[in-house]
Amino acid sequence: MIMGPSGCGKTTLLSVISTLLDPDSGTCVVLGRDLARMTPLERARFRCATVGFVFQRFNLLPGVSILDNVTVPLLIGGHSRNHAESRAVKILDELGLRDRTSASPNELSGGQQQRVAIARALVHNPKLIVCDEPTSALDQTTGQMVMETLHAQARQTDRAVIVVTHDARIMNYADRIVRMEDGAIISCNDAVELEMPS
Repeated sequence: MIMGPSGCGKTTLLSVISTLLDPDSGTCVVLGRDLARMTPLERARFRCATVGFVFQRFNLLPGVSILDNVTVPLLIGGHSRNHAESRAVKILDELGLRDRTSASPNELSGGQQQRVAIARALVHNPKLIVCDEPTSALDQTTGQMVMETLHAQARQTDRAVIVVTHDARIMNYADRIVRMEDGAIISCNDAVELEMPS
């Protein structure tokens, strides 16, 4: 979990780690790959195959169904539509949205839209899941449900989840807390073992 005041560089750091932005200097190694040594095409392929994104504003495609929104990463990755839809239905079912596959994003609540965004991030089994303020627009109950889903992902073998947040309510879900100020990491500590929210 990356925490710090607004404007301190949290989202920029997340964007560099996920290959959306190039660093101005220094080295960024992600899952054993030095991003600076990769061509733009290699970075795009790495991002497509390896990274799942949960954006603060959901970034769902408004004109298409929830099912189609979730299939996007698989279709971009070259999977068949049948495989993409089968996998999307499975992950939507796991997130309690099986009955909403034909709905459009504007027909869903904020919490449901965030679960769709998580389904889209998880559908291609990425090794790295990056989340920018995943609970900022959610009530506490829905926020906890979202974090429990992400926490379960982080517990899988060969999987990592990075969450940028201001939300102190979800600190209990972190294994490690990175604090930033003025564009720099000022501390990186294992999280204190706390009882998980009930």
